[in-house]
Amino acid sequence: MPDPRTTIIALLTISTTIYGARSPLFVWTAASFVAALLIWAYQINRQSMHLKYLLTYGLAFGFFYFGSSILPAVSQTTISAFISVFFAWMCRMTVVAGMGLYAIVTIKPAILQVALARSHVPSCFTIPLSVSLRILPTIFSETRAVIDAMRLRLNRIVSLKSAEYFTIPLVSTVVRSGDELAAAALIRGLGGPIKPTSVIEVKFRAIDAILLCIILVFIVWRFFEC
Repeated sequence: MPDPRTTIIALLTISTTIYGARSPLFVWTAASFVAALLIWAYQINRQSMHLKYLLTYGLAFGFFYFGSSILPAVSQTTISAFISVFFAWMCRMTVVAGMGLYAIVTIKPAILQVALARSHVPSCFTIPLSVSLRILPTIFSETRAVIDAMRLRLNRIVSLKSAEYFTIPLVSTVVRSGDELAAAALIRGLGGPIKPTSVIEVKFRAIDAILLCIILVFIVWRFFEC
């Protein structure tokens, strides 16, 4: 897998260039680039990257893109124009969400912390980012656990009372998990004066050079498009 710094640069580039892009080819190229990264992540780590994520990304992008392209030709009303613009924005947001999913699946918090520390990034940025990457999978897993428990009790979120049964256990579990993560971070010396070490060698490789070249192409393309 590429260096986490390369993944962050790719995420920032896609997020800042695709929203203002006027060329459909640019949007399609960025979407194909993200799809290739997701397929790569699926081939390497199928435990974290499920096939349903790939299908959801492809179906969502196709639905919003073709909806924004076909709707103006079918109807010329104000409502259809509003929906078409909304679909166009959601199409771009789907690409950014796919890139964010790739970053969450592939970036390991410990390796990210080491990589950012070697890049002399202040701890006020590295610590919140590392904690966010650790707490997000916990929130997703606890959400599934609470939903499964409600299904066993034949309870669905269809009323305020059932929403209360869902929210309170989830919040209490996430708060407890956050306290455990904070205690584990303090034990490991997070935020201390000594730079962390890693058994995995963190450095830029050939794959990082290829990805950075692709990212540079997106930046230049977007610049000349303006």
